[in-house]
Amino acid sequence: MARNTAILQPGNDVSSINVGYLVHHKLRIESSRQLFKDRRLGRAALFSRPPLLIKACLQSCITLVNLHLRSMRGLRSAKKGKRIALKRLGQATEIAGWVNGFQTENPQLALVILGDFNALTPADGISDIVGTIAGNPDNRGKRFRADDLVKQDLIDLTQSIPAAERYSYRYKGQNQILDYMLANRVFQANLIQIRFSPIRRAFSDHAGLLAEFKLP
Repeated sequence: MARNTAILQPGNDVSSINVGYLVHHKLRIESSRQLFKDRRLGRAALFSRPPLLIKACLQSCITLVNLHLRSMRGLRSAKKGKRIALKRLGQATEIAGWVNGFQTENPQLALVILGDFNALTPADGISDIVGTIAGNPDNRGKRFRADDLVKQDLIDLTQSIPAAERYSYRYKGQNQILDYMLANRVFQANLIQIRFSPIRRAFSDHAGLLAEFKLP
């Protein structure tokens, strides 16, 4: 029986939480590596859970970067809120710079940035994390402004999900979207459908983000 491939690399999280992939056995993994594992913010690691990149191929290839960014917990704290805000924005800025470089060097390759961004849409009043990574940060009314580092903006594919179904988390009874799939136009052309699963708390407090696409 053919086996799927698990890809997981240890990061910097003291609780040993990491990001990973389970890849269908028909796909060939051409490469996998962590991004920014050694990047620092002061004396601490910028990323507790470094983004994990894989390049998966059938006849053609797709590059995916899986994220689990710093949560919003403590963001409003008078004591540590600024440090948390700068860490979150620093993470988004590093990823945006990488996205721009990748697209400049590989304009014909499909690219997807996905995972738990721990960021809201519309953005909160601190900084626009999703917009920074996508290349269209909304700095209006934000405490910390972000630079627009992505020349060819990514598309937020979750915005095509009907509004009533566009949430992946519930906080104090309110639906929120924390999980995203951003893609370049090369990948967007291959998307068939995208949706959130129901939240099944026996498995996770987040909904699953399910995308169907063709890979020639």
